[in-house]
Amino acid sequence: MPAAATVPTGDGGDSRTYFAWTVGIALIYSAVHISARLLASPNLGEDDPLTNILIQEWAAGYSVWYPPMFEWMAWCVEQIAGPSLLGFQLLKYGLLIGTIGAIYWAAFYVTGHALWSLITAEALTLIYHIGWRFHEGFTGIIPAMFFSALALCFNLRILRGSQVLDFCWLGLALGCGLLSTHNFAIGIAAFFLAALLVPSARAAFYRWPLILTVVIAGVVVSPYYVWIVSDAGRLGQLSAVTSVFTHSNPHINPAKALRKTLGIPFAFFWSLLISLLLGSLHRVRDHFRQRILPVVDWHAHPLLAFLGLYAVIAYVLLFAAAFGLSYVRYASHDLLAFMVPVLVLLFGAIFLVEPTEREMHRWGRICLAIIVFAFVARAANMFVQDPVCKICRWGVPYDQLAQHLASNGAVPKKIIVFEQELGGNLRLKFPASLVELTSVQQFKPDVRFKSDQGAVALVWQVDGRNGLYDPEYVLSGRLNKVGLADSVQEFRAPWEHLFKQRGYRHTVWRYLVVQARARSFQMEALGASN
Repeated sequence: MPAAATVPTGDGGDSRTYFAWTVGIALIYSAVHISARLLASPNLGEDDPLTNILIQEWAAGYSVWYPPMFEWMAWCVEQIAGPSLLGFQLLKYGLLIGTIGAIYWAAFYVTGHALWSLITAEALTLIYHIGWRFHEGFTGIIPAMFFSALALCFNLRILRGSQVLDFCWLGLALGCGLLSTHNFAIGIAAFFLAALLVPSARAAFYRWPLILTVVIAGVVVSPYYVWIVSDAGRLGQLSAVTSVFTHSNPHINPAKALRKTLGIPFAFFWSLLISLLLGSLHRVRDHFRQRILPVVDWHAHPLLAFLGLYAVIAYVLLFAAAFGLSYVRYASHDLLAFMVPVLVLLFGAIFLVEPTEREMHRWGRICLAIIVFAFVARAANMFVQDPVCKICRWGVPYDQLAQHLASNGAVPKKIIVFEQELGGNLRLKFPASLVELTSVQQFKPDVRFKSDQGAVALVWQVDGRNGLYDPEYVLSGRLNKVGLADSVQEFRAPWEHLFKQRGYRHTVWRYLVVQARARSFQMEALGASN
């Protein structure tokens, strides 16, 4: 950390002490949520099952639709902890703690006030997407949020007076951010343009070490983009990705894109703004027109000017994509990386109103109450389930299915599934087995079973669907063809509930386990019949 990090602040403490408090609070917050999640269910979260399947092997890329940073991180964690829910939880909350720590330093560089920097960092958990949805979803976007916070830190360090090493760290953060989500490029463009428009920022930022930033970022992203261009099929998929940005969708009304884009700030910050008003910081509203806009000399606050321009430019770029190209396929949480600098901007502007220490403490208590309420509501989702939740991923009895499969024969060397939730969770139960995710329509038993050694299990959920994508409809004829239809078995797993009778709800799976000898016999019979 810079030398300024040890300078005493006006609140009677030094920034390192408050940074320790910030990280400590984030650790407690994370430990409580991790413990509750592990107690509630051994099942993976909303986005983790697919990642758990992909990281069975390391690859330079997994999809042209999304970069591989989270998968790389999860693969590294798995080498230490093995396939486990705990590994995913530690990775996710580790990134959250890192994000909170980086926001603390960014806020301190802007305000120089350690207590207010702590408040700014912890306010991240009051945003709906973090305080509620983060705990089960948003897996792929979490690294982007972390690297956005790091990039903001190093940007502000450079603008305050930097060393060459800061440019190197910035390049690393930007490269890793691009490996987290494609739209991180919008944030990078906003950073560079904002620095260009603020005179003091331009003088500090546009110097020869910036070449190091660009080179390092390019080196970091190169494995993934080399992986894409090295295969003609991936290049074709990439054209489909870019068409989302370059062609208007006739089924999407530009007015809808406009409404969605205009509503993004409110979608992110409504809960935070309500808590600010409840905390008697309504003076922000009263003083905003009278003091912040016309009176404050933005030349005296170049870092806030830089952040303000960043927010405007990023929003304009998003607006151009949404309104001009009818690009509304993004969800609001896809923009979490953009909102980290905006959070620092918001609290930096509030600090200009000079909130009293009493107001800070009152708002801190309100924040704590909101955090506790959100945790209780989440606990109801996890532990009570019905009728609080509908899908209730925590309650699906994958454990019972795994025990049933293991008790009915040898552990399969390969498990074939059609749903990522089923495959990802079964991999936790059978870490030595290869889990293969495929589509129902592409499944051909004579190909999938023929080339493997050891037992192969085909497992699918019976969900009552009808039509071309229903496994029951597709598999009946194909398994009949290789003489395996009569070997299909069914397992009906009862759900458990805190106060409802066991079995109030069931999940039904069907499965087929083909041993090596039986498969060899079937394939010989198939060849003879042909």
